[in-house]
Formats: sequence, C-alpha cells, structure tokens
Amino acid sequence: MSTPASEAVSPATGPWAWFERALGVLMAIPVALIVVLTFVDVFGRYVFSARADDDARKPVAYLAFNDQLAAGPQEIKLTVFGKLLRDQRPPLPLRLRDVEGFLLYEDRDPDREQVAPRYGYLYTTKSYPESAFSTAEWQSEERDRHLKEFEKDVAEAKDQLDHLGKK
Repeated sequence: MSTPASEAVSPATGPWAWFERALGVLMAIPVALIVVLTFVDVFGRYVFSARADDDARKPVAYLAFNDQLAAGPQEIKLTVFGKLLRDQRPPLPLRLRDVEGFLLYEDRDPDREQVAPRYGYLYTTKSYPESAFSTAEWQSEERDRHLKEFEKDVAEAKDQLDHLGKK
C-alpha cells in the first residue's frame, strides 16, 4: 500500500504530495520514478536530495534534483534507475525518506534559502517484479559531458607521461 504525506514548506509552499508517476520507461530512460508535487512561490534553481531504502530499510539509492522551477505547481522528479534495482535486487517496495532542498541564488550571499526538510519515511512505493525494470545503463547529456571530459583528462595525462618518458 502506498503512503502519501503532506505538509507546507517554504519557499516552496503548499502541500507535498508523494506518489509514483511511472515505472518502466519514461522518455526512453528505463527508471523507477518518484515524483514530489509542490507549489513554488519563487522562480529559481532548486536543489533537492532524498534517499530510497528497500523494504528491509537498507539504503538503496541517493536521489537528486537540480533544475530551475517556475513559480506555481511543480513536479520534482526523483529517479531510481532500473539497472540499479536489477543489479542490487533490493527487497521491494522502496521507501522514500529524508527530503532536503534549497533555492540557489547565484548572485548573492548567502547563496541559498533552505526549503523546510522532511525527515523520516515519507512514501512507500508498490512492489514490482524485477522484469519491470530495464537492464540499460543510465544515459544523459550530463553523463556524456563528464565522460568526454574524463577522456580528455586521460589523453592529456598520457601525453604528459609520454613527454616525460622522452626526456
């Protein structure tokens, strides 16, 4: 049975509603997705983190959100990738806990305004068979960018080693 929770927060005000939006494939990315609904008063870049534990209450995943949100009703998508669940094989359901966040200001000090945290278990997903999750690796523009940067760093390090070896 799924367990919703609600409470007001600031600067994101209004009820927090926890629920599963989808399980399986969302925008061709195989995921288990937990969506947090909230109302945001202030436009800006929000950073949220949460944790997902398995049915035995052992940690499974760290979930993060870092994106701009417009004022008004918003969805904060916290994603657990299917391959992680297939590889770890945690006993389901998953339990969402300890959601923290802040509004990031890029041009002032202090540079952030905390959103009231929610601690403890806040939501329990349904149980799903392992076959519901994809075996595909996580793909994103950010991952590709980091991999290209790492490859560049490795090539530069090899060039430096080669140069040192020739002296």
